[in-house]
Amino acid sequence: MAWKRYSSRTIYDNDWMTVLEDHVRNPGGGENQYGYVHFKNIAVAILPLDDDEHTWLVGQSRYTLGEYS
Repeated sequence: MAWKRYSSRTIYDNDWMTVLEDHVRNPGGGENQYGYVHFKNIAVAILPLDDDEHTWLVGQSRYTLGEYS
Protein backbone atom coordinates (compact mmCIF):
# COMPACT_ATOMS: atom_id res chain seq x y z
CA MET A 1 0.00 0.00 0.00
CA ALA A 2 1.34 3.44 -0.89
CA TRP A 3 0.92 6.75 0.92
CA LYS A 4 -2.27 8.66 0.09
CA ARG A 5 -2.63 12.41 0.62
CA TYR A 6 -6.15 13.62 1.43
CA SER A 7 -5.29 17.30 1.96
CA SER A 8 -2.35 19.66 2.38
CA ARG A 9 -1.96 23.06 3.99
CA THR A 10 0.89 25.53 4.30
CA ILE A 11 1.77 26.25 7.93
CA TYR A 12 4.60 28.72 7.25
CA ASP A 13 6.25 30.19 4.16
CA ASN A 14 9.17 32.55 3.53
CA ASP A 15 11.92 33.04 0.90
CA TRP A 16 13.94 30.05 2.18
CA MET A 17 11.45 27.36 3.17
CA THR A 18 7.86 26.24 3.38
CA VAL A 19 6.46 24.20 6.27
CA LEU A 20 3.52 22.00 5.24
CA GLU A 21 1.11 19.65 6.98
CA ASP A 22 -0.67 16.90 5.07
CA HIS A 23 -3.54 14.67 6.16
CA VAL A 24 -2.44 11.23 4.92
CA ARG A 25 -3.03 7.49 5.01
CA ASN A 26 0.28 5.71 5.60
CA PRO A 27 1.31 2.38 4.00
CA GLY A 28 0.09 0.54 7.12
CA GLY A 29 -3.42 1.95 6.67
CA GLY A 30 -3.37 4.49 9.50
CA GLU A 31 -4.48 8.08 8.99
CA ASN A 32 -2.52 10.94 10.52
CA GLN A 33 -1.00 14.37 9.99
CA TYR A 34 2.46 14.48 8.37
CA GLY A 35 4.45 17.69 8.79
CA TYR A 36 7.52 18.44 6.70
CA VAL A 37 9.82 21.23 5.56
CA HIS A 38 10.43 22.04 1.91
CA PHE A 39 13.69 23.98 1.41
CA LYS A 40 13.64 26.34 -1.57
CA ASN A 41 17.44 26.35 -1.89
CA ILE A 42 20.25 23.90 -1.23
CA ALA A 43 20.08 22.36 2.26
CA VAL A 44 22.66 20.56 4.39
CA ALA A 45 22.28 17.05 5.80
CA ILE A 46 24.24 15.35 8.59
CA LEU A 47 25.26 11.70 8.37
CA PRO A 48 26.13 10.20 11.79
CA LEU A 49 28.94 7.66 12.07
CA ASP A 50 29.55 5.15 14.86
CA ASP A 51 32.96 4.49 16.48
CA ASP A 52 33.94 2.26 13.53
CA GLU A 53 32.93 4.96 11.02
CA HIS A 54 29.86 3.02 9.90
CA THR A 55 26.41 4.47 9.39
CA TRP A 56 23.11 2.63 9.73
CA LEU A 57 20.38 3.20 7.19
CA VAL A 58 16.70 2.34 7.51
CA GLY A 59 14.56 1.40 4.53
CA GLN A 60 11.05 2.77 4.66
CA SER A 61 8.32 4.27 2.55
CA ARG A 62 9.25 7.96 2.39
CA TYR A 63 6.15 10.12 2.10
CA THR A 64 7.89 13.28 0.91
CA LEU A 65 9.77 11.40 -1.85
CA GLY A 66 6.80 9.28 -2.85
CA GLU A 67 8.94 6.14 -2.85
CA TYR A 68 10.65 3.49 -0.73
CA SER A 69 14.28 4.23 0.03
